[in-house]
Amino acid sequence: MNNRFLILALFAFVCVSELSFAQGRGNSTWVYDKVSNIDVFGNHDSNAIAHLTKEFEKVTIKTDNNKLAIENDFLESKKICSTDYMEVKKTPLSYYLSKNTVNIYKQVYKSSDIPFPNDIYLLTSLYPGKECPPPYSDIIKVDNYLTVKKQNYVLFFNRKSDDLSKSAGREKMIIGQVIAMTIRQVKNLMGYLNIRVCFQI
Repeated sequence: MNNRFLILALFAFVCVSELSFAQGRGNSTWVYDKVSNIDVFGNHDSNAIAHLTKEFEKVTIKTDNNKLAIENDFLESKKICSTDYMEVKKTPLSYYLSKNTVNIYKQVYKSSDIPFPNDIYLLTSLYPGKECPPPYSDIIKVDNYLTVKKQNYVLFFNRKSDDLSKSAGREKMIIGQVIAMTIRQVKNLMGYLNIRVCFQI
């Protein structure tokens, strides 16, 4: 009985560990979507929004495993930066450091019809001193959006829809591969422990 509990626990641990690792990899392309309808002071400036739209509408942000690359087709030299990065999970309060600031950004998101998240992910360079230039030095991932801030407005970059469908298919494939791999590993362990259990797939 103890051996069975040990195997079940091991199965769950290995499966979750490998699945989490596998889902953390992959690539996506993010394209400009819009500027927030108001800035962090609650103001709406149509000229400022139009200027920011013109500046960023040709920007694409690409994430590929641990590589972050940013390009702007509007510029003569398209490449803005490329760096190794990681995602750091934070709560809005741990990132913005005050409830007042959190409430300000809730209103900014609300003005753009985007739900304010419970958790955010900060995309940051792996190596100090190799960050992308502002405003890309401070990129936040929120659900299917990446955001940057400029001139007190928040700019939203949407994940391309074909990336979402590919990601869903890739995740299904990964889940199947991880389960099959984990079952093989558990079977090997059971053989080592001389335990015989029938798996049906």
